[in-house]
Amino acid sequence: MNRFSILTFNIAHGRGRSPLQGISSRRKLLRNTAGIAELIRESAADIVAMQEVDFASSWSRKYNLLSLIAGYAGMPEQVMGVNTIRDGRFQLNYGNAFLSRLPVAHWQNHRFGNRVIGEKGFLYCELSLPCGRRLPVVNLHLHPGARSRRLAQVEQLLTFLGQAHQANG
Repeated sequence: MNRFSILTFNIAHGRGRSPLQGISSRRKLLRNTAGIAELIRESAADIVAMQEVDFASSWSRKYNLLSLIAGYAGMPEQVMGVNTIRDGRFQLNYGNAFLSRLPVAHWQNHRFGNRVIGEKGFLYCELSLPCGRRLPVVNLHLHPGARSRRLAQVEQLLTFLGQAHQANG
């Protein structure tokens, strides 16, 4: 495998075109999830990076969206990095995820802060290549607002990548 195709997109909690989370019916949520998986299948991507992927969140009916999409799309490897963690009566758990046709050798999730709702971060993953080398990939979700906050988040990513590069030679 000398070439790789990579697909990345924000799945917006599986809500489809609705501007509001938490109001999609179970049927619509499952239909949207199947549509995302169909897009992945049709793209024939080797690596898929997704943002705003829910895991046991109230507004996505507590489905594990990554597992649903992986199953529908036929992607064997999956990694989930949860950045927003809110327990209690209205649970919110979501973050970044990878699907891959290549085996996952190592992964690490990095949250930019400790906000209860809306925290962003990046997911670092090393995929095993048939030649025995590892392919590093990053799935990044920056804060949508203040430019200064986004720049600080990029600085955190660059620091992490520098340290990872030094550790791996």
